[in-house]
Amino acid sequence: MGGIAMTRLLRGAALAALSLAAVSVAGAASAQSYSRLVVFGDSLSDNGNLYLATGGSTPASPPYGAGRFSNGPVFTERLGFNAANFMGPVTGSINYAFGGARTDSQAQPLGMRLQLAQYQQRGGTFGANDLVSVLGGANNIFQGLPAAGASTNPTGAITPVALSAAADINFIVNGIAQAGAGTVLVTNLPKLSITPQFRGTPAAPLADFAVTTFNGALLTGLNATAAARPGTNIILMDLFKVGDVIAGNPSAFGVSNVTQPCFNGVTVCSNPDSYFYFDGVHPTAKGHEVIARLSNDYLYYGDLGSQTAVLGETAWRHREDALDGSTAALSGREAWERGTSISVGALADKTETDARGAIGKATSDGYGVRIALESG
Repeated sequence: MGGIAMTRLLRGAALAALSLAAVSVAGAASAQSYSRLVVFGDSLSDNGNLYLATGGSTPASPPYGAGRFSNGPVFTERLGFNAANFMGPVTGSINYAFGGARTDSQAQPLGMRLQLAQYQQRGGTFGANDLVSVLGGANNIFQGLPAAGASTNPTGAITPVALSAAADINFIVNGIAQAGAGTVLVTNLPKLSITPQFRGTPAAPLADFAVTTFNGALLTGLNATAAARPGTNIILMDLFKVGDVIAGNPSAFGVSNVTQPCFNGVTVCSNPDSYFYFDGVHPTAKGHEVIARLSNDYLYYGDLGSQTAVLGETAWRHREDALDGSTAALSGREAWERGTSISVGALADKTETDARGAIGKATSDGYGVRIALESG
């Protein structure tokens, strides 16, 4: 996936490592740099805020580690900044995310609208070199699923929950962009049916419906914000797609178990680094490391992060089509038949990618040979 609609909105999963083709991709190093990190979100981004606010009672440690909803650092802690908790000075890197937070203005845990409001009330500002991470919406859906599932129209009942959550995130992103932030990393929601908590359960289809409804509304809103706030780079990290890719090929990401939680509610597994999930929905420290690597690819390599995957896949498909054509031709004639001739053809393609002005131009070159037997 590459940039869509407005060029300031970059949408992609940064899956360069998964390019399935023998293509060469060359580009200049990124000129993008960030001076600090500001985080708004829920348990996927919380670096210990809820733990601090509850006097160390939530999340319980052990089994959770260092106040995180994981066994180690969360992905926002692996983006290259040492962000303080929500009580820290607003002039440096700071994290306002709270485990359990919804996207709205709930008081406890601090909702994401209030996170932004409190940050600004304390004198927090945004600058052109700031990186702001925004991730939330899952808790709205989690809390809305039981009632929606018990209703006579489950999808109709959960739709306003998902749309309201997406509207909150878009409100927050627009406010951050309006205040002058240079880059906003917005992460959508993952497919819940592949998590241990929802996998194979009756609630999985409704949970996925809620997520896709949320993600669609989020993207629509981000397009509008990108058009209205051309001074801000809005980067959409497609966690929905990333989750699918990881589940389909876990070994490529250094894990082996993507279906079970490391912590089953009673005991913790002996090898958490081989698990992607620590509990039913939260990643292990290893899982967060994977998400952080993908985030960093996109943050520092712009469109190249997603374009290399797309270009690689395109070149692979060209090679595959050539192979299919050759196979079909070879299967239709015998080599010794009268009138048979050998046909040799070469394929070449070259694509140039110019990424949003911050990244040098990249080129992707693919080559292939088609050999077939044809009637004369």
